[in-house]
Order: sequence, then C-alpha cells, then structure tokens
Amino acid sequence: MEAVNQGFLSSTDELTDTPAGRSRWESLIADTKQAVTRRRLAEATGYMEEALAIARTDWPHSLMLAESCIRLADLRAALDRRDNALQLYGEAIGILGDLPDGVNSHLAHAVSNIGRMHLLKGDPAKGHELTAAAAALLGKLGQPDTPSIKLNQAMALANAGNDTGARLAFKAAIAALDQLEPGDLQNIAVHDNYALYCMNRALVSDAEILLRHCLILRQETAGPSHPVYAAGLFNLARLLNVYGNAPEEAEALLLQSREIYERGRGAASDLLPVLYYLARIAQQNQGTAEAGRLCKAMQDQGLNDERIARAAEAASLHVTARLRAGGDSDATETEKTLGRALDLAESLDGGYRRLGVDIAADVLADLSDLMNSQNRTPEAERLAARAAEMRGRLLWMVSRHVFMVPD
Repeated sequence: MEAVNQGFLSSTDELTDTPAGRSRWESLIADTKQAVTRRRLAEATGYMEEALAIARTDWPHSLMLAESCIRLADLRAALDRRDNALQLYGEAIGILGDLPDGVNSHLAHAVSNIGRMHLLKGDPAKGHELTAAAAALLGKLGQPDTPSIKLNQAMALANAGNDTGARLAFKAAIAALDQLEPGDLQNIAVHDNYALYCMNRALVSDAEILLRHCLILRQETAGPSHPVYAAGLFNLARLLNVYGNAPEEAEALLLQSREIYERGRGAASDLLPVLYYLARIAQQNQGTAEAGRLCKAMQDQGLNDERIARAAEAASLHVTARLRAGGDSDATETEKTLGRALDLAESLDGGYRRLGVDIAADVLADLSDLMNSQNRTPEAERLAARAAEMRGRLLWMVSRHVFMVPD
C-alpha cells in the first residue's frame, strides 16, 4: 500500500510514524477488509473508526489519514449514512489537496463516490460533473480504470439519458474487474447495478444473464449458505416474478433464499422482501390462506422494531389489497387499503428504502388499473406515470456494496 511504504509527516513536518502504531493501523485495515468480505459492515465500521482515530493522533495531514477517512466514508455510504460519508470524503479531499503527492487515485476515488452520492441525493448535474472529473483525473494520472469509478460514471451517464455512453462505461467497469482479487465484492456490485440498469431500460434478457452470472460470483465469493448468496437468489427471483414468466422458478429461488436467511438469522431488512414476494406469488396462485400466513410472518418481524413494523405493514397491506381486488370486496375499500400501503411505502428509509420504492411502484400500478376499471382515465394515466417514475428510482437506490479505496 502506497501510504504504508513511506514516512508520514505531521503538520510540523516531523516524522511521526512509529512501528507499533503503523502495525496496529495495518492490522485494522486487514480486519476491515475481512469483515467487508463477510458482509459484516457494522463490524468493519468499528475497525475503521479505530484506525481513523490512530491516524488522526499519529499522522495528521498524511496520506494515511486521508485513506482512513475514505475507507470509513465508503462504509458509512454503504450503511446509508450519507451526510457523515460526505463529510469524511470532503475531509480526505482537503487533506490530499494540501499534500505534494495528493493528486492520486485515492483522490479520484473520493471525488467519484461523492458524485455517486449526489446522484442518490437527487442532484444529477453535480453527480455527473464529479464522476466525469474523477474518470478524467484517473486518465491524466495514467492509472487504469477502476470498477467503482467506471460504475459511478455509468450510473451518471444513465441518469443523463446517455444510454450509449452508459453501456460503454458498464462494460469498462466489467473489464476493470480483472484487476481485482477473486471474490472481491465489486464484482457483485458491478453486475448487480448493470442488471438493474437493464431492467430499467426493459432489457430483461440482458438483466437475467447478468443476474445469473452474478449468482455464480456470489456463490464463489461467500458460499451457498451465506446471506450474500441469498440476496442474489432474491434478485433473480424478483426479476423472474415481476418481469419474466417463470413463477415456479421464482418461488423456488425465494424459498431457498428464505431458508438461508432464517437458518443464518439474517437481518429482518433482508428477510422481509423475500416474505413479501412469496406472499405475492401465493396471492397470484389463489393461495389466500398461504398469503395470509406470510403476511402474519412479515408482521411478526416488526414486533420489536418500529422501522420493520412500518415496512411489514406496507407490504402486508399491498398483498391484502390484491387479495380483496380478486374477490367481491368493495372497490372503495380496496382503493383505501392501497392508499395506506402507498403512504407507508413512500415513508420508508434507510435499509428499507429499496423495498419501499418497490412496493410503491407496484401499488401505483394497481391503483392505475383500478382507476381504469372505473373509467377514471385521467387519474389512471397520472398514476401509471408515477409508477414508471418510481420504478426508475430503483436504479438510484443505495447499493449495499462497498467500494473500498484502491490499494
């Protein structure tokens, strides 16, 4: 690592590096990487907080401090703590700007990830500007493309409507993966986001190919019993259920994913979407009793956590409304139930933001269908447009992948 192979200067230009401090810092970085590979992001954050504290005390105004800030910012961003992540990226850029050798790949990485976060915060112009600047900086440095910088650039180009440029950048990100060690989670991030882009552009066959390949990468990275693999099963099942015509395979994948999460006592935020789609499939198959059991299972998840409770209620209300719509219930009551589900789904944040957008998009589509059946055409068209807009937002949801600063 570049920072470790040189001395570190304090603000008084005195060498402050010590073998014990440097050894501990290196150990914490290694522990962070291992925790990230195991998808233990909270644990990784703890290691990086300690590493940053050491760097602040022992090596102020150094490459090591800047790198510590960036690594912790990457983790904060992955955990959806965007404001804190932006502060840390900004601090790192300020440090690097004051160093004679601070214009480097670390700087490009930080600028690129700030650009990605501006995309997520709804400022596409700033996001496009920063991701393009990071890619240009890397080129001026004569450095090869990195997967994270090319992926961020692809997302910015897609947001700007430049589909040709976006697909070229996605392919460049995939090509850059050859530089990584086998099992690096960036392999998963690049393929997942490219697949999501393809779904957003109605390129369902391309998305399915990418997700099936990504499932292989997940198994090779974490094994067939790990939540990383379960998440890949869910992503493929969702595509097959929502965009494809393979409900039986989708259900089998979801059941396998559910088993992995429950056996490994995975996070409720991971299990809840699986239960939601299983309930939807049960409803589609006229399995009213099974759909009801799955709705109760979702609600049970939220007994001790208000955030889970809101997400579970939104999911359950949507499935309940679909069950009512298929029977002889009053259309007015169905509309009210869908409206409550929509309000809850749009209020979800943090780890439930993607599920909230997913539910909201489908609720809006169901409301549009209901309006059409009642010859309320203007309302139906307005809701259909909102559903399309909501589905487009899925492309910009925070991914749970970590783009760690290059070594």
